Amino acid sequence: RVQRYAPKAGWVETRHAPIRLRNSAGQQQDVTSLENKNVVAVCGIGNPPAFLQTLADLKANVADRVIFPDHHLYTEGDIREINARVSDMTQCDM
Repeated sequence: RVQRYAPKAGWVETRHAPIRLRNSAGQQQDVTSLENKNVVAVCGIGNPPAFLQTLADLKANVADRVIFPDHHLYTEGDIREINARVSDMTQCDM
C-alpha cells in the first residue's frame, strides 16, 4: 500500500525485545534472570496484555499483577500497594 502511494518511501520494520532489567538504584541484570521466577507484574501502559505476554515469553511466573491506566502517575499509595503485594507473594509457598 505504501509503495503504491509513495514509491520512493523507505520502509523499516522493528521488533521490541528487552535485554536488561534495571532497578531503581540503576543496577542491571539480564532478562533471563526472570526465568522461572515469581514476579508481580506492574504497569501503567496502553497495552498491558503485550507487557504480560513479554513476561510470559521470558518464562516469568506472574504471581500477581497491578495494572494502572496508560501514563499513570504513581503515588506513594500505589508504591505501598505494590510493596504489599510483593510482601504477600514472598510469604506464600509458591
